[in-house]
Amino acid sequence: MKNIFKFTIYVARNLLRARGRYFRLVPFFKGKVYFYDRMKKSFFSVKVRDKVDSGTADQIFTNNDYDLSFLKRYDELLERYERICSLNKKPLIIDCGANIGLSAMHFATTFPKSIVISIEPEPNNFSLMKENCNGFGNIEFLNKAVGSSDGYESINNSDADNDAFITSRSESDEGDIEVVSVNSILQRYSELVPFIIKIDIE
Repeated sequence: MKNIFKFTIYVARNLLRARGRYFRLVPFFKGKVYFYDRMKKSFFSVKVRDKVDSGTADQIFTNNDYDLSFLKRYDELLERYERICSLNKKPLIIDCGANIGLSAMHFATTFPKSIVISIEPEPNNFSLMKENCNGFGNIEFLNKAVGSSDGYESINNSDADNDAFITSRSESDEGDIEVVSVNSILQRYSELVPFIIKIDIE
């Protein structure tokens, strides 16, 4: 009941003053969570499993934590994006620690002419990321970890929350998870022009 009350206040405040790009439409912590995108004037939903996923959705959409317009060089960023596109090139966005794909969704809609490379090592997160991002033609998925060099590693705390997995590097060429470096990604996608890299990893 307390959560419903808090959500009702949230809805009322947002109806009275249109601020922020996204507007959450339901308070549920499990299942489909619906949002309204004021910029795109469209509705969309994401699938969440629990309060941790719901909190991630609020971080990215409700709180709009990846809105880059506060940056002093934001206009310069937009100019670079437009300049790359004007050359018939694709801007490259690398999403390190993509979790369940919500940051990738934000970047893919904010910069629709870009290609977003979403990197997530944990298998369950990765599976849900692909489900949430289904239908996005400009998102590619890598079920890998990111490191300073290529190799392998394993997840140490498989019972952790969905956004708090910690990995350790394998000394051999074996491990549960393949590690890929940013340099390797840039080489693999050399036809794309580097634009943004987002790093949110343990």
